[in-house]
Amino acid sequence: MPDEGSLLQTAVIFLLAAVITVPLAKRLQLGAVIGYLLAGVVIGPQTLGLIRDTQSVAHISELGVVLLLFIIGLELSPRRLWLMRKSVFGAGLAQVLLCGAAIGAIAFFGFAQSLSAAVVVGLGLAL
Repeated sequence: MPDEGSLLQTAVIFLLAAVITVPLAKRLQLGAVIGYLLAGVVIGPQTLGLIRDTQSVAHISELGVVLLLFIIGLELSPRRLWLMRKSVFGAGLAQVLLCGAAIGAIAFFGFAQSLSAAVVVGLGLAL
């Protein structure tokens, strides 16, 4: 478990990376989520190496996922979902199934995975 100083330093690194990359991504019309992902890639151990111990920041990332799900829940209203039901449940389901089948076939034939593993990988990555 990191001490308080390194936890504060890690939080400052995360915030600075987000402040730099999110406006850049929005300027390029990519969206804030792509900016956050880009920030994570840049400060991660494979690029700049500002964050080396990924296990120590796992709790921060889990909190980020919870907050993301909360924001999605605030944006989604039942009335709006009902109006978009054909595109969400029709085209969305078709897209997930087709992409899942394609990725699963690649996992099954290309990487010699079992059928159950290929289905899990295909559907998981399709989402």
